Amino acid sequence: LVHQGDPAPDGNGTFGEVAVPVFINNRGQIVFSAPIEGTPHPGLGDQGIFLIEADGTVVEVARTGKPLAGSTILFPQYIGAYWAPKEIGELAAQLAGMNPINDTGQVPFTANLTDGRIGLFLFSSSASGIFTDGFESGDVSAWSSSN
Repeated sequence: LVHQGDPAPDGNGTFGEVAVPVFINNRGQIVFSAPIEGTPHPGLGDQGIFLIEADGTVVEVARTGKPLAGSTILFPQYIGAYWAPKEIGELAAQLAGMNPINDTGQVPFTANLTDGRIGLFLFSSSASGIFTDGFESGDVSAWSSSN
């Protein structure tokens, strides 16, 4: 479906080595993470989270250098790939290995932003699946491909 050297969905750069593990939901949507080559960014490089729709269309969930929450993404990471030392907390460590996509096409992810904030965000592959309530204060946001 996606190979190293294939163009990124927006045409800016090419996929590097696709990270393992990849995750799939009951609708046949796949979530994966990959570096993007040919578009250097300061710091960690160009990293992205992507979703492959059941029809094979590749959609960008989040990517270094893209705008989000009034800032710019420095490093996105989907929840299932999340690892944390014990000092960060038991709950964070329990998230490792969880499937980061549910059956409605929602992908929760964390992102370090260039303004120093770190947030929890929710991507939805369809406008009808956006989670819009239940979060407190400004610590987390909801974001969708339709916004």
